[in-house]
Amino acid sequence: MVDERLCEIKDCLYRVAARVLIVRDGKILLTQEKNGRYAFPGGGVDHGDNFSQTIIRELFEEIGVKISADQISEQPAIARIGQVIDAIPRIHLYFRVEIGDAEPVAKELPFIWIDIDKLDTIEFVADGDELRDFLRKLIKEIS
Repeated sequence: MVDERLCEIKDCLYRVAARVLIVRDGKILLTQEKNGRYAFPGGGVDHGDNFSQTIIRELFEEIGVKISADQISEQPAIARIGQVIDAIPRIHLYFRVEIGDAEPVAKELPFIWIDIDKLDTIEFVADGDELRDFLRKLIKEIS
């Protein structure tokens, strides 16, 4: 079903989402979607919100972690064209976020910490192979 708010915008060609890369001890946090596949925490940027506001809201809604804007990278680590849902293409911007010692809780979605060596066992919502390669590179850079 198409988000009704998007129908009000006559020249809308895509939906932008802010996704979050949280890495701790060589593991990355992923949420499990309702279809059983995995994705990164985050969601669509609402009209009038900036990326930081979206990330702060989505992290609290999905995994109960409260952060501030200074814990979010200034620039996305990667930008990708995502899947098409209800005839609307998605653009995903992935931001690094430091959550310190905060412990996530499964609020809206269950989550897992996955070791880089087990990325091949994860079925991503979209773009699995390219995301795996990117994650391996990212984790090596920051470890």
